[in-house]
Amino acid sequence: MRTNISQRIRQGRFYLDGGMGSMLIAGGYSTSNAEMMNITHPQVIADIQKQYIDAGSNIVYTNTFGANCKKLGVGADLVSIITNGIKISRQVAGENNYVGYSCGPLGELLQPFGDLSFDDAYNCFKQQADIVKDLDVDVVVIETITDLKELKAAVLAFKENTNLPVWTSMSFEQNKRTYTGTSIAGYILTMQGMGVDAIGINCGLGPDLMFENAKEMTKYANVPLFVKPNAGMPYFKDGKTCYDIDSKQFAQYMAKIASLGISMMGGCCGTTPDYIKQTVSATKDIPFAIFSNKFDGVCSASKVVEFKPTVVIGERINPTGKPRLKQALVDGDFDYIVSLAVEQMEQGADILDINVGMGGIDETAVLSKAIESVQAVSDLPLTLDTSRKSALEKGLRYTVGLPIINSVNGEQSSMESVFPLAKKYGAYVIGLCLDQNGVPQTVQERIDIAKRIVSVAGQYGIEKDKIIIDALTMAISVDNQNANITAQTVKRLRDEVGVKTVLGLSNVSFGLPNRQIIN
Repeated sequence: MRTNISQRIRQGRFYLDGGMGSMLIAGGYSTSNAEMMNITHPQVIADIQKQYIDAGSNIVYTNTFGANCKKLGVGADLVSIITNGIKISRQVAGENNYVGYSCGPLGELLQPFGDLSFDDAYNCFKQQADIVKDLDVDVVVIETITDLKELKAAVLAFKENTNLPVWTSMSFEQNKRTYTGTSIAGYILTMQGMGVDAIGINCGLGPDLMFENAKEMTKYANVPLFVKPNAGMPYFKDGKTCYDIDSKQFAQYMAKIASLGISMMGGCCGTTPDYIKQTVSATKDIPFAIFSNKFDGVCSASKVVEFKPTVVIGERINPTGKPRLKQALVDGDFDYIVSLAVEQMEQGADILDINVGMGGIDETAVLSKAIESVQAVSDLPLTLDTSRKSALEKGLRYTVGLPIINSVNGEQSSMESVFPLAKKYGAYVIGLCLDQNGVPQTVQERIDIAKRIVSVAGQYGIEKDKIIIDALTMAISVDNQNANITAQTVKRLRDEVGVKTVLGLSNVSFGLPNRQIIN
């Protein structure tokens, strides 16, 4: 009986399989509709997968990489293709080895790079999840993705509709970015926040050029890592595609990657069972690592902002007291919202807060549209500022990267609404030092609320590191002690509670002359 795969990958070296397409081509078959071979040529697929098991692979990926409604068409018999593919792989893997459901990209670009919407992409992946959920699969492997937004849609589809572990793998270029601009750091932090079980990179590069990308992963990871490089760079000879790294050279490069502590490895385009056999021989005795990095910060797909020493959150996208913005929200003038984002970027904001809360609009729809519009032009991470649960959840789905939720307070209903979403999406949460009784007048009352927020967050599996407490900045025009109360609260939050803090500093000058100068 095999060990649970999520436990097994933390217990020792774990070998993945190699290329399917390269083996089909070598056998004289076309790869133009390889998934149909699960029905028309099941023994051919089984023979290839058995060769990988015999070479030392602990897992075989199903021959379902392109089995989706976009690549095969709406009328394709996905149920038969996927069911047969899993059946073939399980028969080959037996009881001692593992089966990974291979889920590749849809083959269409998502907005803003293309025309495919997030929801349409999600539904396409959900089709696969609904088929896979009751079949004999150990893990879902979402691989060869180049757009973090597409990857997020896929992860949500499988995590929301199956109980299977999920691994993810993106394809990066030598500059440590995908061709849509996703960075390795943004990828790792976003996927870890969403609770995937292992993270990898595959395709695009050979093991020689993939080394630096693999090394970059180890700086941010707290889950097992894997690599599946190509057999070097392709070239054409006698009408055939060949690769410039042979199996022995491949294994030598893989040993170098293994020395980084990465325990899971296999091959992608151009690799064969001999590549896996040589890799096993070259790496099996190299120690592996359990990664436990604690990176404190947020990200978009392409930009990471670390919480040190101080970061600035731009909060001008908020309709309170802004008639021009209110009118833009009513009119659906998202160009104006984008202009506010660009203005704050140019003035040095590290993170952008988006708040569209006002009467007379559908906040859920408008917030998600504002997020997509801003992220189309800005690489800054986002803070989602809403008290409406439906708007927050949809906003979190549409946000590409790891965001901040603004906010939760000490009222039980607020925490019950926000914390499950924060856990699901891995978001940071701003906690306000107020509750159903309003704004406390004393430092101690604010500290007590902060401790309550941290404690309840822990009950949802949210670590204290993910909580940012707002001590509340009240106007000194109302009470000249307000600034002192805030300053004392911040100090005790740092020293006693041990949390990060945030302040809306401009509030202190409300009602004062020369406020613009102070701000």
